[in-house]
Amino acid sequence: MKLELGSTEVILSSKRAVFLCQSRSLVLSDLHLGKSASFRARGLGLPEGTTKDDLEKMSSLIDEFDPQELLIAGDLIHSFDSLSPSITKMFQEWLDSHPKLRVKLTLGNHDKRTPFEFQDLEILTKTSANGIVIAHDPSDLPQFQYGISGHLHPSILLRDRWNGPLKCKGFLIRNGYHLILPSFSDFTGTTPIHLGTKDSFYALSNNKVIEIPRQSLD
Repeated sequence: MKLELGSTEVILSSKRAVFLCQSRSLVLSDLHLGKSASFRARGLGLPEGTTKDDLEKMSSLIDEFDPQELLIAGDLIHSFDSLSPSITKMFQEWLDSHPKLRVKLTLGNHDKRTPFEFQDLEILTKTSANGIVIAHDPSDLPQFQYGISGHLHPSILLRDRWNGPLKCKGFLIRNGYHLILPSFSDFTGTTPIHLGTKDSFYALSNNKVIEIPRQSLD
């Protein structure tokens, strides 16, 4: 789905990322690499392969949009015990497989608790693309400047007269200025959002991005 964030044309992808057309920047957030592995280490019976699936999904986005840079808006890593040698090797190999791609990470709250280093990964607190500020936490974005963040994993509850409330993950635009991304990894919780009068929400459904009419939320 195409829309404008200020003067920048953006494409909201059903693969939980956004592409900034003018700067050819691909932006995503909240991979939480190794999260399921860390839970398995604690004795929880969770499926393997979630990190591999997420890296393959990133590769498919690179193939689709051919970006000049990949901007990860925080929480690349889930926790210290999620950063196993196999996860570290897997992500470094992914970086090595895209030698022409500039990759930046704006540190998230989970990243700050986990010391790590990867070759060809630029680590920052904030960055920008085509005048749009990119940070992990929405509270770090300037109030009346266009920006993109993650952290919240936004969702809304839709009315359904037959089956009760339906939770939908998606993209939130707050006050027309701040685009808050869904978590890139599916293995995360969500934060239910109550939309303000100037907010918009674009839900992920059946491999599509769908704008949700406000009357569906009343």
